[in-house]
Amino acid sequence: MTDDAFSYAAAGEHGFSSPEEAALAGWPAAAHARVLRVERLSASRVDVIVDTEPSHRMRVYCVKEGSLWFVHGDASD
Repeated sequence: MTDDAFSYAAAGEHGFSSPEEAALAGWPAAAHARVLRVERLSASRVDVIVDTEPSHRMRVYCVKEGSLWFVHGDASD
């Protein structure tokens, strides 16, 4: 199934107003997660590069559906 055929909202996922907000939502406060940069792949797909303390960079892939952003996956950067 492609991203275009999958509805995050219909699956009960919580959406966010920005990709940065979506990328940071899953981190505990102790991680001190922060956005380093956003790499736009298209109008509705971005990679958000997040770093934590101690330094551990992650690439969080976010997809926009309607007016909300959803986390689709992540990987070490």
